Amino acid sequence: MIFPVKEICEIAKAKNIISIIDGAHSPGQIELNLEEINDDYYVGNCHKWLLAPKGSAFIWTKTGLQEQLIPPIISWGNTWEYPNKNKFIAEFEMQGTRDISAFLSVPAAINFINKNNWENINLKAKERIIKVKSALTKILKTEPITDDLSFFAQMYAHKLPENIDTNALKTKLYDDFKIEIPLTKIENTYFIRPSFQAYNTDEEYEILFDTLKKMIK
Repeated sequence: MIFPVKEICEIAKAKNIISIIDGAHSPGQIELNLEEINDDYYVGNCHKWLLAPKGSAFIWTKTGLQEQLIPPIISWGNTWEYPNKNKFIAEFEMQGTRDISAFLSVPAAINFINKNNWENINLKAKERIIKVKSALTKILKTEPITDDLSFFAQMYAHKLPENIDTNALKTKLYDDFKIEIPLTKIENTYFIRPSFQAYNTDEEYEILFDTLKKMIK
């Protein structure tokens, strides 16, 4: 779900509370403006919707708060005189002999989505997710978590029927039909989480729908 993080951060600031945003799925899926959000700390992944390799991610914080963050691995950046004289960047970038090729690929990933009209792809994916939401409501006979379409973009979580064995369902979906889809549990409620990226097709979801009809009565 797309949470109202800007409004949450405004409330936090009014109460003198530090805001930390876990934006794992934001980059590449929704428009992201950190200055507009005005949070204190933000982390995001680039290997999900931005199409960069696994291991590429970022952490951002305001200049005045950078000294409060200490990386879990202390390496050369802690002792070397870094060219840009920024201790925060030096400590987090220089982590011994770690392979940084994933990080170096991020600009190419950004250029790729900029050249391929990704905003239009995002919109088409959301249109498909709306259809998936309607289909799952009929197949699973469970109510959607919300009818407010502003809460989701290219991902959607739908309630599964009660007392379902999610481990068995996930295993069967993958082993028998080669369908990989997250099944999660929040408190005592189970969810299935479909998503649409540029390379997914409507035909793939028709296979999922047919399979769920057979498996969930």
